[in-house]
Amino acid sequence: MIWIAVLAVTILVGVAIYDVTQRQRAILRTFPIVGHFRHWLEAVGPELRQYIVTDNDEERPFSRDQRRWIYASAKRENNYFGFGSDTKWSCSQTT
Repeated sequence: MIWIAVLAVTILVGVAIYDVTQRQRAILRTFPIVGHFRHWLEAVGPELRQYIVTDNDEERPFSRDQRRWIYASAKRENNYFGFGSDTKWSCSQTT
C-alpha cells in the first residue's frame, strides 16, 4: 500500500521537474502541476459555460472570443474566428 503513495509522489515530482525546466509554456514553468489544471479547464470550458456561467461575449473587459483571437495571434496560430456567429442581433425596425 505504501508503494502506491511513493509511486504517486515520484510521478508528481517528475512532472514538476519537467514543468520547471521546459521553455514552451510560461504558466507551467511558473506554476508546476497546478498549471495543468488551467489547460484542462480551458479544454472543458465550453461545456461548463453552456450550462453554468456565461456566454462567450458577456465578459469584461474582453470577451472570451476576443481573448481567444489575441492568444492565437500571439502564438502565430490561425486567428480566423467568426466573431459574429454567437451574437444575438436585435431585429427591431425603425421606420
